[in-house]
Amino acid sequence: MHKEFSSEELSAEVLKKLKSFIQDENISSIVITVPAKFLNPQNEATMQAAKLAGFKHIELLHEPVAAATAYGLDTKKKDGFWLVFDFGGGTFDAAILKSEEGILTVKDTDGDNWLGGKNLDEAIIDQIIIPNLQQNFAIDGILSDATQKEVLRNAVKSFAEETKIQMSFKDSQNILSNLGDLPFEDENGEEPEIDVLVTQKDMENVVAPIFQKAIDITKELLKRNNLKGSDLGALILVGGPTYSPILRKMLKEQITNKVDTSVDPMTVVAKGAALFASTISVSDEVTETTRDKTKLQLDIKYEATTVELDEMVNLKVLKEKTTGTYPEKIFADVIRFDGAWSSGKKLIGEKATIVDVLLVEGRSNSFEINVYDEEGNKIECQPYQFSILQGIGGLDGMQVLSYHIGISKFFSY
Repeated sequence: MHKEFSSEELSAEVLKKLKSFIQDENISSIVITVPAKFLNPQNEATMQAAKLAGFKHIELLHEPVAAATAYGLDTKKKDGFWLVFDFGGGTFDAAILKSEEGILTVKDTDGDNWLGGKNLDEAIIDQIIIPNLQQNFAIDGILSDATQKEVLRNAVKSFAEETKIQMSFKDSQNILSNLGDLPFEDENGEEPEIDVLVTQKDMENVVAPIFQKAIDITKELLKRNNLKGSDLGALILVGGPTYSPILRKMLKEQITNKVDTSVDPMTVVAKGAALFASTISVSDEVTETTRDKTKLQLDIKYEATTVELDEMVNLKVLKEKTTGTYPEKIFADVIRFDGAWSSGKKLIGEKATIVDVLLVEGRSNSFEINVYDEEGNKIECQPYQFSILQGIGGLDGMQVLSYHIGISKFFSY
């Protein structure tokens, strides 16, 4: 494109593409998950990317918290310590969370922002693929030149990635390239090709030292919190590399045998982020810009997450935010998503009316609000729905908070 892009601008392009998949409305609010070890400049850069993509209301959520949210909603183990082991493509996070009757609290986190699946790819390249090429072709000159070596490593990276993925599910993988796939010739003018059979033993020799770094960080995290593997109720796996049978065996041998594979490591963070998003009211700035004052404006207040099976919801009419003329008596009927429960028509006005809603256990409960006049004619209102997440609590305040710089004066006597 003959143009330079900053990291934030590139990230913004990804977010714009995701936003483009929604065709029926403009999205201006977003939840983005970030590694627990992200420092403030990294969080700020993430926020900036979202702003460049046109988002007005931005929430950052730690990835281990997102994973624990999704796991906590599905599991029957509502009490105890959980360890989230998040080995992603480029970062590693370990987090200890405590669950008490479904209320989550983060006890401690640790990790490495430069340890992840990319390290596994590089190890496969350097210890399996390049030695095979070196054995069969004259490439010593290429390897001695830093620029040419990097071209070679980039050329074979896709083979390493595919091997890493396949070896999570198979006992062996044949790395085979077609003649001409690699964009260079060796020192004898031959076109190199890869043909090597990789076994689980080969993979273990290559990737175990990298996984060990993550396990060592996890051990230290447990140690400083005076916990042992036997104290854990579950070890939750997050990230594609955690499919590896090598890693799972190492975790069971060195941390705990309670490695929980009930959640999908590839989607558990996104699912948790979506659940978290369902509990957040959009900011006042977004609300005001999207407010349709021709519709009856409502104010809805409630606890967005709960471990109880019912919840009090306060409803009131915001007539000062409404331009239309509406009858003196207005009634609201709150209906649960499954149609199996409704509040019946309740008189609402400018003073709050309390509605007790019944919740379905262990899921996000959506409610629709239908508003009527005294004669039963329907009145359009905004907002017309809300959600309450049942089965988990403690999400308030667990999103990433901005760091602030404070100045204090020291008095010495």
